[in-house]
Amino acid sequence: MAQSALGLSEFAASVRLGIPALTALEGEMTLSPTIKAGIVSSPVVPSIVVEGVNVTLKQHLVGARYFPFDSGFHFGLYAGLQSLACERTVPVEVVIAGTSSQIPTTARLANRSLVIAPQIGWVWRLNPLIIGIELGTSIPTM
Repeated sequence: MAQSALGLSEFAASVRLGIPALTALEGEMTLSPTIKAGIVSSPVVPSIVVEGVNVTLKQHLVGARYFPFDSGFHFGLYAGLQSLACERTVPVEVVIAGTSSQIPTTARLANRSLVIAPQIGWVWRLNPLIIGIELGTSIPTM
C-alpha cells in the first residue's frame, strides 16, 4: 500500500447500496486516526424504470467522516453535484390529410443541483471486509 503524506497507509474502495442512489463506488483515505476523506460516485447501475418512466439519479460527492470515539461510530459530511433525469417515450398519433401516423415522442425532465449530504453511522471491521450502516440525507443548495 502507498503511504499517505501523514504517514498513514490505509486506503479503501467500496461499493455502497442505498436509497435513493441504489449503488455507488467509494474511495476513502485515512488522514488521521479520527478522520477519513473520501469520494463517492454513483450510479453503478445507471437507471431504473418506474411505470414506464426511465429514472436516473447520479451523485458525485467529496467529503469526510469523523470518528470521535475509539469505535466505528462516525459523523460524515459530503458535498457535490447531484442530477436527476426522467424520460419517457410515447407514440403520438398525427393525422395529415386523412392519413394517420404514430410518431414516437420523448419527454425529458432533468435537474442538476449542488448538494450537502450529512450522515451518521457505524462501521464494523471484519478483516478484510468493512460493513457499515449510515443514515443521511442529500440537501439541495440551489
